[in-house]
Amino acid sequence: MGRSALVCLLVMPVGVLLGWPFSLKIRSLADSSAGLVPWAWGINAFASVGGSVMAVMVAMTRGFQAVLL
Repeated sequence: MGRSALVCLLVMPVGVLLGWPFSLKIRSLADSSAGLVPWAWGINAFASVGGSVMAVMVAMTRGFQAVLL
């Protein structure tokens, strides 16, 4: 239980910092060009899935050090 809480406390600030710009951009797109909001969500989803797949492929061929770099 203690390790899980520690990991959450360490990862949470990074998650907030990484998620903040996207939500701000979605809000500004909704104000200026509402038709681009679905495109932004689609590109974000594609990049998330593609990044995960690429990380696995790089880890299998080059190792986890290369993924971290």
